[in-house]
Amino acid sequence: QLIPGKNGKLIAVREIMINNQAIANLIRRNQIGQIPTVIQTSVQEGMISMNKSIEYLVLAGQVDKDVGERCKRNLETKASYY
Repeated sequence: QLIPGKNGKLIAVREIMINNQAIANLIRRNQIGQIPTVIQTSVQEGMISMNKSIEYLVLAGQVDKDVGERCKRNLETKASYY
């Protein structure tokens, strides 16, 4: 996803999901809605959520806080996941 940075240019935000055994099982069982939870709890395996990537960019001073909040995914409603 591209979001506006403080410098006026677009910045790439990445979500990384690695197809480990937990992810594969969720896909097999059609429990797609649980994938974001696995991504959040699998940081040590190299996964990162879109929201966490945005938080890092805000903390690094590359993105305004209000822009970051506006671009985050709403995990309650699953907005922009489906």
